[in-house]
Formats: sequence, C-alpha cells, structure tokens
Amino acid sequence: IQQQPLIEEYSTDYEFKHDEYHYKLDLAFGTYRDDDGMPYVFPVVKNVEKILASDSHL
Repeated sequence: IQQQPLIEEYSTDYEFKHDEYHYKLDLAFGTYRDDDGMPYVFPVVKNVEKILASDSHL
C-alpha cells in the first residue's frame, strides 16, 4: 500500500507531535493542555463564560 500525503487539517498535529522543541504550544485543535496533560482553559475564556452564563437575555 502506498502511503498517502497527510491531510492538511492533521498535518499540523503530526508536525507538533514529532517536533522535539521543548517549549511549544499546540493551538491547532482548540484543546489546550498543561504540562500534566490536563485540559487548560485560558482565564479570559473563564471570565467570558461567567459573563455569558449570568446574562439572562441570552
């Protein structure tokens, strides 16, 4: 079976996983993780979620 080229949407993920640079961030798929592999939500996102949750007009 001949290997096919990477699908563009997944090539960034592939390159990230194979990059040996220690100080890198994976911003490709919207799920950010801390050094322990746990999901990380940026403080600004938490603040906006609180604002939206408390707005009774939404």
